[in-house]
Amino acid sequence: GSGSSWILREWLPETLFADDFAKRFSLDLMCKDMRIVEATAADLGLDVPALVVAHAAFARAVEAGHGDEDFSRAIALRLEAARPELPHER
Repeated sequence: GSGSSWILREWLPETLFADDFAKRFSLDLMCKDMRIVEATAADLGLDVPALVVAHAAFARAVEAGHGDEDFSRAIALRLEAARPELPHER
């Protein structure tokens, strides 16, 4: 694939890049859905390491008090922790 996706073209520019984390799809809902997928995977005997890593990142954002915000807040928190030097242009 090209690496392009709707989330990169539409969602992140409206949330992360605009510093707007008003609830569209909340971290609380994302974590609930991830628990369901993890339970289903466990029932089927499937190993899903990427899901475990992603769920941990979203759960940290919830634990930091952002559960009612958009799930893109989890990315912002990781960027803050990493403190990368990002270009100011899109």
